[in-house]
Amino acid sequence: MASLERRSRAGRARWYARFRDPSGVQVVKVFDRKVDAERYLATMEASKLTGSYIDARRAAVTFAQFAEEHWAAHAPLLAADTTRLVKRSRLDRHVLPALGRHPVGALRPSHVAAAVGRWSQTLAPGTVGQVLRQVRQVLDAAVADGLLASNPAKAVRAPAAPRRRDVHLTDEDVAAVLAATPDHYRPLVIALVGLGLRISEACGLRVEDVDFLRRTVRIRQQRRPGGELGQLKTGSSRRDVPADDVVLQALAEQIRQHPRADGLVFSSRTGGALTKSVAGHLFDDIERAVGFTVSPHSLRHFFGASLVSRGVSVVAVSRWLGHSGPEITYRVYAYLKPDDELATRAAMADILSKINPDVYPLCTREPSS
Repeated sequence: MASLERRSRAGRARWYARFRDPSGVQVVKVFDRKVDAERYLATMEASKLTGSYIDARRAAVTFAQFAEEHWAAHAPLLAADTTRLVKRSRLDRHVLPALGRHPVGALRPSHVAAAVGRWSQTLAPGTVGQVLRQVRQVLDAAVADGLLASNPAKAVRAPAAPRRRDVHLTDEDVAAVLAATPDHYRPLVIALVGLGLRISEACGLRVEDVDFLRRTVRIRQQRRPGGELGQLKTGSSRRDVPADDVVLQALAEQIRQHPRADGLVFSSRTGGALTKSVAGHLFDDIERAVGFTVSPHSLRHFFGASLVSRGVSVVAVSRWLGHSGPEITYRVYAYLKPDDELATRAAMADILSKINPDVYPLCTREPSS
C-alpha cells in the first residue's frame, strides 16, 4: 500500500511518498507540498493498475545499454547466421550511432524521426525501413519490460520505397546473356539459369553436391556477406534440384577445367574464390554488352517463371527455388499459369466425352432441319 509521511526539519515540512513497484521494491520520493505528493502516489497506483507503470531507474539506462541486453537475449534465437550478421551490422553502423546515447525513458518520436532523416541521407528507402523495424523491436522489448509506456518508433514512418520493377527475361534475352558471358563464367550462368540458384548458393556450391548419377544438385551451403562459407538462409533453402544434361555438362566442364583445392565448383577468373562482389562486376560487364538489365536474381526469376509457364506445379517450383512456402511462389508467378478456364473446359470435355460420347457442346451442334 502507498503511504504518505510528514517530517519536519529546521521548521520546514517535507512529505515522503512511499509505494511498492510491481516487482515489490519500495520507492520513496520527497515533496515540499502535500498535494504534489498525493498526486504522485495516485498517479503511480493508477499506472500499476493499468499496466502502464514506468520504472524510472531502469528507464534511465541508455538505448545502447538496453539494445545490447536485447541483442544478447535474442541473437541466439535468430534462424540463420547471415541474419545475425546483417542485424548486428545495422545495429552497430546505424542504430547505435543515432540513438545510443539517449536514455530509453526519454526517447520521443521526434528523436526517432530525426534518426530516420539522418539514415535517409545515405541509405536506400528499403534499408531505412529495415533499420527502423529493428529499432521498433528493441523498443517493443523496452515497453514489455516497463521502461516505456508506449513505443515512440511506431509513430514514425519510413520513407516510401519505390516499387521494384521485376525484370522478366525472355528466352532470347537469356541467349544473349550467355553469348555475352566470358567462357570462364559460362557454366556459372548456365547453373543460375538451369537451377534457379541464389548467387550466394552458387558461390558455396561444392563438387560433392553435384550428383551426376541421380542428375541432381544438392544445395547445402552459401557464401555469407562476410565472405566465409556457412549454413543456408533458412531450412527450406536446403534442397535437391533436378538438373538437365546441359547443366550437368556445364558443371562437369567447370570441375574438369578449373579444379579447386577447397572443393568448390566455381571460382573467379584469377582462380580466387567466387564472391557476390566478383559476380556483381561480371554482371555489370554483361549488362553493358547486352544493353538491358540483368542480374543473378533475374536469372533465378527466369528459372521459376519458365517452369510455372510450362505447367510445372507451384509446389514443385517452390521446392526447387527454396522458398519458405508455395504461397510466396504463387504470389510471384501466378500470372504466368496457363489459363485455368481453358484448362478446365478442356479437362472436362475430355472426361465427359468418355462418359457420354453422344453429348456435344450446344455451340457445335448442327441446326435441326
